[in-house]
Amino acid sequence: MGLGADRVLEFQVVTPDGQLRTANECQNSDLFWALRGGGGGTFGVVLSATVLASPPVKLQTLILSWSSPNATRTKEAWTIFTDTSVQLAEEGWGGYVMANVFVLINPKFGSWDDAKAGGIRRLVEWGQRIQLEDQEGSQGKGKSVTTLIMKEFPSWMSFFEVFTSRFVASVGKNLALASRLIPTSLFQTSETRTSLVNALLEANSVPTHPSLIILFTAPYSTPDIQRKTSVHPAWRESLYHITVVEPWAWNATKREMEEAYETVGRSVDGLRRLTSEVGAGAAYVNEADVYEPDWESAFWGNNYPRLLEIKRKSFGRPNADHGVFGCQSGSRNRRTNDLAAT
Repeated sequence: MGLGADRVLEFQVVTPDGQLRTANECQNSDLFWALRGGGGGTFGVVLSATVLASPPVKLQTLILSWSSPNATRTKEAWTIFTDTSVQLAEEGWGGYVMANVFVLINPKFGSWDDAKAGGIRRLVEWGQRIQLEDQEGSQGKGKSVTTLIMKEFPSWMSFFEVFTSRFVASVGKNLALASRLIPTSLFQTSETRTSLVNALLEANSVPTHPSLIILFTAPYSTPDIQRKTSVHPAWRESLYHITVVEPWAWNATKREMEEAYETVGRSVDGLRRLTSEVGAGAAYVNEADVYEPDWESAFWGNNYPRLLEIKRKSFGRPNADHGVFGCQSGSRNRRTNDLAAT
């Protein structure tokens, strides 16, 4: 189904000149393009959006977890996952992966019997093996610390209610965040896949609370050949969106907060180098390191010049923003001269 930006049909937005505008493919089309991926708050205040709906679909779901992180198991699991990720994406799988958790869903297969014949088979077999190892390790008492669930849900909402009961997203936390998009070119050979797994393990080990998340949700199977959205083109060529975090305490000093940002920056350095070696290097702007090097390219790619032109046009004057959206201080000029002003 692609990204959320792919499915927006129309915005109602107040631009910095105080005008309420309708933006769609027929009216204010440049603004519509910019709002679909260029950073909604960068161009105005969006009051509403009309989004394309879809009929309910059945979901085949794999939930695999083990009780505590285990470096050996994590490397084994991530190796199998990187080996099969292209096939899994082509078959319609997507989801959420951490050091000891896999939650993968698929709207395309009609049954689990069909699903197990595809790329997911290797993960299922691996999960069954470690489940047996746990049972044998508990001296025959049958107490396994590994959970392996293969289940069909009749709709997204029924899956979501189960998922959120087990994996609750915390809010209101103080933390630094960094991310990276991982291109398909890193999955083409065993050597690049091995380098990727090692870089992922390194990124997970740097924060004081290992928290790397592999979001297996990039719109690999929904290309945007006509470039109707302004999201970074790297999204269409990526399989993973990687995030890492480093929290700080409520009473942390300024230096401790700075150290948190330095930590997440270091944690993705290996992934930055690896993606740069294959001519890539992108990050999701809403979940990125605020000190991201070469941020114009990392956040927007070759869409940046056009987005900046549209931003200045939406402000009414080439080099003014009517006093809104601008940051008055900082290490960069963050008024209408760049897209990061908000």
